[in-house]
Amino acid sequence: MVEIDSSGILVEPMKSCKDAEMIRAYQALVLHLPRANIAPKKHILVNEISEAMKNLIRDQYKMQLGLVPPGCHRRNAAKMTICHFLSILVRAADDFRNNPCNRLLPKAEITLNLIRQSNAMPTVSAYAHICQPFDYNKVPLAPMGCNMQVHKKQTNRAHGRTIP
Repeated sequence: MVEIDSSGILVEPMKSCKDAEMIRAYQALVLHLPRANIAPKKHILVNEISEAMKNLIRDQYKMQLGLVPPGCHRRNAAKMTICHFLSILVRAADDFRNNPCNRLLPKAEITLNLIRQSNAMPTVSAYAHICQPFDYNKVPLAPMGCNMQVHKKQTNRAHGRTIP
């Protein structure tokens, strides 16, 4: 999901594309919006969406519904965001690609929101608009899916041998 005012990307892993799972994921994503004082009025979706999803958005969440014309990928912000996620996966180390993608989603969501500028508040990132200012000291970020080495101080090593 892409929220336009904040330019924020929200992700939720899904086990399948069945209606029940899509509704579960959608409801989980929509819960984030009031926490950030965001009250959407319109939702733009791909035209292949089910009637159950359309009804949920109109009836339960009281949003106006818009559909992207078929084959018009540039007008679908969510599809463009999926391309960003795929670019992260393509660059992952070969042995990392066997790991479940849902482990990568939270870090990818943070990373993409940190580099995106909020549309409503251009002086902050999308992450700051939706959550709060990011504390780089609390959450270390490294290139996702890349091999890396971690240095342990000598005082943290066992006597006479190095901890791998």
